[in-house]
Amino acid sequence: MNFFVFDGKSSLDFGLYVEHYPIQYGAKRKIEEISIPGRNGSLHFDEGAFEDCTQIYECAFVDPDATAYTTHAVREWLCVPGKRKRLEDSYDPEHFRLARFLGPLDVENKLGRIGKCKVKFQCDPRCFLKNVDSPIGFSGSGTIRNHWFDAAPLILVSGTGGGSLTIGETTVELLEIGGALAIDCETMDAYREEGGGRENANADIRAERFPILKNGDNAISFSGGVTEIQIIPRWWEL
Repeated sequence: MNFFVFDGKSSLDFGLYVEHYPIQYGAKRKIEEISIPGRNGSLHFDEGAFEDCTQIYECAFVDPDATAYTTHAVREWLCVPGKRKRLEDSYDPEHFRLARFLGPLDVENKLGRIGKCKVKFQCDPRCFLKNVDSPIGFSGSGTIRNHWFDAAPLILVSGTGGGSLTIGETTVELLEIGGALAIDCETMDAYREEGGGRENANADIRAERFPILKNGDNAISFSGGVTEIQIIPRWWEL
């Protein structure tokens, strides 16, 4: 039986399976169209990003005697609040997406038995690669080659005191590393893991912008009190 996994739980845990291969919805570029009076056609401003896309699974319950309680349990699982959660399925084992379920979940009933439903997710347009996104460690200068779209990595810095980190053409000044410092280039945030929580460390870095892993070769170097860095690149494609 085929299935999808959302927020770490499989649809099969709720007796729900995917009936057939889902449509693979692609991403659409964010383009602002500007109409100018007296001018033929229109101008297009490319925002350099993609719009959200959808992913729909047509599902059915395994147990023909499933009750209304089962439906309530599925809704409680899917309607989890907060930020987008990880979404993957058995049809595409190499990728995952970040998604949220907005609802509703309407379940078809026949002869007093729960039957079928469509589960629709609103997704980040990026398909993140699973098996090639392990941390890449550096104890000295080196290079990362990006074969995909420009990626916003998570950078883990080890060391003491201050220093600097350069990725490509972007340099981040580290005012205080404090043992271990995380720089999240996706959320444009710096923090330390402390006692199971996160301590804000944005005041301990200085940069005009956060580093991006461009398509192609990206030179890596660091100095000062930095002893090692690990980069989780977050490779993605459409």
